[in-house]
Amino acid sequence: MVDTPRLVVREVSAARRWMWVILATSVFAIAAYGLYLLMRAQLPYDWEQVELERERMAAQRSELNREISRLRDENERQAEEIVILQRGVDIDREATAELQTAIRDLQAELEEQKEQLAFYRGIVSPDESQAGMRVYEIKVRQSPEDVQRYNFDLMLIQAVRHNRRVSGRISLSVQGVEDGEETSLNATQLGMNRSDKMNYSFRYFQELRGSFRLPEGFAPTAITVAVYSSGGSTKNFEKQFTWADVRESSGDNNVGQEQG
Repeated sequence: MVDTPRLVVREVSAARRWMWVILATSVFAIAAYGLYLLMRAQLPYDWEQVELERERMAAQRSELNREISRLRDENERQAEEIVILQRGVDIDREATAELQTAIRDLQAELEEQKEQLAFYRGIVSPDESQAGMRVYEIKVRQSPEDVQRYNFDLMLIQAVRHNRRVSGRISLSVQGVEDGEETSLNATQLGMNRSDKMNYSFRYFQELRGSFRLPEGFAPTAITVAVYSSGGSTKNFEKQFTWADVRESSGDNNVGQEQG
């Protein structure tokens, strides 16, 4: 006969179950208390370290803030100094420019006075000029309206001898090259009418002005001034100026025309 297995169920008593619960609770409480004691022992040290680190960082931050403030103040001070120095440089530059302009003006005035002094010496000083009437200078300027037309200023002076008035007329001619040949153009060929054959009458000096026109293709090399005395058809003398010298001295001269 075969034995049949049997399931045996044993009921655990309620007292034993509560005993295990109490035991587990006690173990957990002891462990928690031990952990509490450990943390209580370590926490004051760690908190002190944290406080010290925080104070150190706060002090470092305050020092950095002070340094930033100092650098900002220094930067503002240097910026103000740069502005002041720049203003000083600008003032010095303006003063230098004004001084240079004043020096140039004085130099130009001095040169002008030297020219006038030389001019009047040529009139009154027998040691520096030949006595009698002569052509002091002629200046030629190209007309802005017509490139072939030229305006001229002619200065006549009478040196040393001023006891009598001289009078007469002058005539111009221009020498140059045309079509590969040297040629000379008289007053008529220069387009000067009778009024352009200017008369003079003075004791000390006189400035005469006029204009003439050169034909196209004509290359001027010189200009000649012929001087005739009053009532005479024979010229007293003539003076030739190179074209380059005449054009170089084309600036205005402040010596005015004599009225007496």
